[in-house]
Amino acid sequence: MTRTNGPSRRLLVTWWVLGPLIVIWAAWTLFSTVRGTREDLGGLETSGRTFLESLGSGEGGETCALMTRTAQSELAATQGEGTCPQAVEALVAPLSEAERRELAGSYASRFFTRDGAIGHIGVNSNPLQISELLLSEIDGKWLVNDWH
Repeated sequence: MTRTNGPSRRLLVTWWVLGPLIVIWAAWTLFSTVRGTREDLGGLETSGRTFLESLGSGEGGETCALMTRTAQSELAATQGEGTCPQAVEALVAPLSEAERRELAGSYASRFFTRDGAIGHIGVNSNPLQISELLLSEIDGKWLVNDWH
């Protein structure tokens, strides 16, 4: 008589060995992805908060360091100033101390697009009527490239 369950036994043993390895690999991949997403969101949040705080304090150098070159140029042109730091100072000069504090503390939320290319910072009510910051990751840093 011949045994017909030989290949079935080998297949079962193979899955007993490979199954746990596949599960471990899948769990590790998922964990790495989630951890990377949290780190990206943390960096995005830090950049957004710091930008709003420095803008509220009128610190032009620090504010502009958190912006892309294009955004710096656009802000300077919009404010009619020669440099970005001068434009920041001109932008917040009319604000009272209470309005500056409100602006500095106006961070609300953060998220980024599915492809991770653009980060969004939701902004609470503030005297400059900024509702959202758009950030791009450049050389490992999240920089403001636009706001509305």
